[in-house]
Amino acid sequence: MGEFAAAKERLVRALEAHFAAPGRRRGLQRVAVAAPEVDLPRWLAANPGLPRCYWSERGGRFELAGVGVADSVVAAAGTRDPDPLAAIEDRLDPDAGEVRYFGGQAFDGRAAADADWAAFGRSRFTLPRFAITRAGGTWELACTFADDPGQGRQALRQLEAELTHLRTGQRALAPLPAVLDRADRPDRAGWVAAVEASLARIERGPLQKVVLARRTDFRFAEAPDAFLLLHRLRAENPEGFHFAYCPDGAATFLGASPERLYRREGRRILSEAIAGTRRRGDSEREDQAIGDALLDSEKDRREHRFVADTVGRALGELCRTYRADPEVSLLKLARLQHLRRGFEGTLRGQADDVAIVAALHPTPAVAGNPTAAAVAEIAHREPFSRGWYAGPLGWVGPRGADFTVAIRSGLLAGDRLALFTGAGIVRGSRPIAEWEELENKLAGFVRVIGAP
Repeated sequence: MGEFAAAKERLVRALEAHFAAPGRRRGLQRVAVAAPEVDLPRWLAANPGLPRCYWSERGGRFELAGVGVADSVVAAAGTRDPDPLAAIEDRLDPDAGEVRYFGGQAFDGRAAADADWAAFGRSRFTLPRFAITRAGGTWELACTFADDPGQGRQALRQLEAELTHLRTGQRALAPLPAVLDRADRPDRAGWVAAVEASLARIERGPLQKVVLARRTDFRFAEAPDAFLLLHRLRAENPEGFHFAYCPDGAATFLGASPERLYRREGRRILSEAIAGTRRRGDSEREDQAIGDALLDSEKDRREHRFVADTVGRALGELCRTYRADPEVSLLKLARLQHLRRGFEGTLRGQADDVAIVAALHPTPAVAGNPTAAAVAEIAHREPFSRGWYAGPLGWVGPRGADFTVAIRSGLLAGDRLALFTGAGIVRGSRPIAEWEELENKLAGFVRVIGAP
């Protein structure tokens, strides 16, 4: 018997012990056992046709892979459905253990429904039925369920039946299907026209910055596996937040973002301001020169200041106390480097995840400044729906939460992959230079899929 199959057997015994114990409590319960090390994206690829999710935080301290659905909370696009984060807060119980809902929300919650993003809604969070987590060097296999002491052993049998179908293998890596064609929306000429129009809008005020995005569609010879694509993307961009969310067993939103929206540990909150982009150098000397030029760039420092000021104001409202890093530093990733300033604070008693997301999203790093004017400009200029691109995505549990800004991301549905990239437009921006920045940001994905 393999190590993973043995972990499944231990989980069956742990579930039987839970259901046999006196005094079971109603509500969400998590039963976990030790698990072996597993390549989680390849394990998810071996369990097709089911809702699945993956998360790895920047720095690699925590990793999660989930299969199936124990609970799901959805707000449909174009509706006034309640915020799923509020519903989750009511369902979480600290005594249930490390229960984590995974999901996110659209960039613009007021936008109308879009067919490409139909499965995701305005906001959606899923509590996986089965999950493998890695925290440091500790691996666990867990089953989460809504317990009802009145159900007896019928509920146990249902969980055991679901566990039987959970595959223990890891799908073998194979070459991705060939890319047949590519289409940019807008194309280069359309991009130049949009940037020039936004620059004219900035000159008139009060708009100071707007982040315009491009959608690039690739068509493959056949449908690639989203989680094998994620496996390769993680190898290409190892330092960022890696994520994939497949809420319906079909379309998958995936990416490798450099940017944290916030992390909450009890009442402690961490956030950051990231803006400005340059490539990495081919040598240590060239890399330092490029980084120094970014630090010295008045245009990029101004763009970054919009973000830092906004994050600081939001934390001032949310926190009893907070502090910012004294200086702007460089966040160096495998292919790119960015200006970064970190923030840390202690939340006020009434500040929950609903309030935090509302205060921090969207930052000027993905929308612009002022926010309302920038979002209106985006809706007017972009010839596509952003959907969940640049929205908050991550997990929330009874003791904390962790969200990234879902940039450097794409939506895979069948044989088509839509990739999204954006650039901050401020006074002094040059349309062709911003187009080249989009190409630099897209380059990691392009290398992974082997597109020309």
